[in-house]
Amino acid sequence: MEDGSNKIVWIIIIIINVIIYGVCCFLILRRKNFTAISIRSPTLLLSSIVSNFIMNLVIILHKIVNSNFISIFYYIFRLMLTFSFFLKFERILICFRYNKDKFNTNENMEKFADKRYLLQEKFYVKIFIGFFGVIFLSILIIELIGVVCFELFYGSFNINMDNYRAQMYFWIILNFLENAAFMTYIFRLYNKRLRFILKKELYFVFFIFFVYSNYISFSNIFRAYNESEFILITLVTLYLLLLLDGFLPVFATFWYRNILNYQITPKLMNNLYLFLTNKKCYRKFYKYLLKSEDNYIYYLKLYTHIMKYKLDIALRTNNEQGLKEAKDIYNKYFENDGFLLYVTQDIIFKIKSKCEILKNNTFKDDIFDDGLQYAYNQLNVKFNEFIKSDEFKELNDDIELSSLVQCKMLNTGLINKF
Repeated sequence: MEDGSNKIVWIIIIIINVIIYGVCCFLILRRKNFTAISIRSPTLLLSSIVSNFIMNLVIILHKIVNSNFISIFYYIFRLMLTFSFFLKFERILICFRYNKDKFNTNENMEKFADKRYLLQEKFYVKIFIGFFGVIFLSILIIELIGVVCFELFYGSFNINMDNYRAQMYFWIILNFLENAAFMTYIFRLYNKRLRFILKKELYFVFFIFFVYSNYISFSNIFRAYNESEFILITLVTLYLLLLLDGFLPVFATFWYRNILNYQITPKLMNNLYLFLTNKKCYRKFYKYLLKSEDNYIYYLKLYTHIMKYKLDIALRTNNEQGLKEAKDIYNKYFENDGFLLYVTQDIIFKIKSKCEILKNNTFKDDIFDDGLQYAYNQLNVKFNEFIKSDEFKELNDDIELSSLVQCKMLNTGLINKF
């Protein structure tokens, strides 16, 4: 038992925890319509945070009242924390389930429509509640029949050797299964394209669990049992998990606010303008042009630079930056007569005439339009060749897969309007 002054300190920590965890839950509920949170399944996210809080509370109460029975709740909610974490990734992975088919989109979408419930959050919440019931009853029955295997950190030697072995085996098996599950999900998600730092979150959480569990295990093997040290390390671990699994998704709603959920579809890929708005398509076309010995890379760079300039003018009010960008384009692509190798003389003449206003430190968004149109027409010639290539067919399959996944996520709330 702790003395009176120490109890007061622990009670203060509990109050602080209620505030910290409560703020995290409030922020998640307040911003649940942002994709960075909706893709993590808000209810499951809250479940993992509540489980984290109860584990934290159990550690502190164990220190105050020194009851071994309280320890079972640490294990129950540790299992619930990791299970809710895996469930939210499983929901995402199901979106990729039919992507190995080569390849009938209508058939895939029919299968999706028939089993749409498999991607809805309430289905996974039901699984979570069912798992909680099974785990709670199982651990409670094991404890009531006298099998003592739920001591915190398993290293206390104030028990008989049989109980010590049971606790040690349970601890090691639990950590092994958790780490194996983490590695399985890392492998399954490795080649999936996910945004909103989902993969990084998985990697860091696995690292924290792996280091923590093995530190406790090896410390008990090679050192004397030190409960105070283990409690401190456990609390720090739980706070790190709260930061990664709780506050990080909230921060991501601010970092990714400018991301658009626009997804090019195969039906739009024959339009060069729309094609070049997609990063994946742009890179594929760029690599295709690199193989060519003509001037098409120049045209692509010219087109991209002018389009960026026009978009920047539409979005910003900084005239100084707009003037600098206009001068950069003119000096890079049109000032030198050597560029006649790439652009016809009449285009150069028209642009030089329009760019006279740059000398007076003024600019317009249409001064390079003749060059933009010329570059687009030249690229379109090469693009028509690219459409017939194997590279385009591979890209089309990839885009079709991405479009299917995007459709599933949008229709089940994983991706939201923000």
